[in-house]
Amino acid sequence: MNYLKTKQALLTQLINNLPTGLTTADVAFENKEFDPSGKSLWLACYFIPATSDSLGKTLASSDEQRGIFQVSVFVAINSGNYDTNQLTAIDEILTAFRY
Repeated sequence: MNYLKTKQALLTQLINNLPTGLTTADVAFENKEFDPSGKSLWLACYFIPATSDSLGKTLASSDEQRGIFQVSVFVAINSGNYDTNQLTAIDEILTAFRY
């Protein structure tokens, strides 16, 4: 799978499994304006291509591509919940990306 399709698949999985109470309006995507003011919880996601290895000797052979899909979880400063909301959201996201 190429990098574009990989990124699209990861974003779709994230969007379909957002933490409780969040919508796509609470996600900062790359190259999209985003203003977190007034939000108590929001995400930022990044797809970072890393390496590509050829798995064969012909043009018909496939490649193995590696990269990082980073989802950063942010909470409002001095919310009084410390990191409870942040860690709860992280746990919910992780269930969508089990091995």
